[in-house]
Amino acid sequence: MFKKTLIAAALAVAATGSFAQVYVEGAIGQGKVNVTYLGATSEKQTSSGNKFAIGYEINKDWSAELQMLNYGKSTASNGTQSAESKVTGTGIGAYWNTGSDKWGFKFGLSFVSTKNAETQTGTANTSANNSGVGLGIGGSYKLTDAAAVTFGLDTATFKSAQVSGTGSASLLSVGLRYKF
Repeated sequence: MFKKTLIAAALAVAATGSFAQVYVEGAIGQGKVNVTYLGATSEKQTSSGNKFAIGYEINKDWSAELQMLNYGKSTASNGTQSAESKVTGTGIGAYWNTGSDKWGFKFGLSFVSTKNAETQTGTANTSANNSGVGLGIGGSYKLTDAAAVTFGLDTATFKSAQVSGTGSASLLSVGLRYKF
């Protein structure tokens, strides 16, 4: 569903003829998923994650993005049982941009829909969906007028299906952005 929305948004912007403000961004990095499993004696909260975004620069100060995020996974064990939580998200965000000719910085809020897929030994696989506000901060360094190296931090909260309460997820990433 979200992939179709991304494609439709890209085609709608393309039809307006304003390519100079449209960009795509791909990034990889370190994800962190915080969820507390009862009785866990060992826990690994970090793993690899990634991000893909289609964005539109409204003007020099504001941009909007459609995002697909993989925050990574968390694993825990108490010696007899193990559990794993994988968190992904899709979102739409508004960002305030500032910077110089080469360096750029952005700060923003996004509406993020997260999915937490959990597995635990001795129980059925479960998943929980949640929607909420995410925070994004980042920067970029222009290589050319069209290409830039990016870095960023994206955060969100999610619900846990196995244990009561919520968890938090973050993705610290580096990537490339290309303007059309």
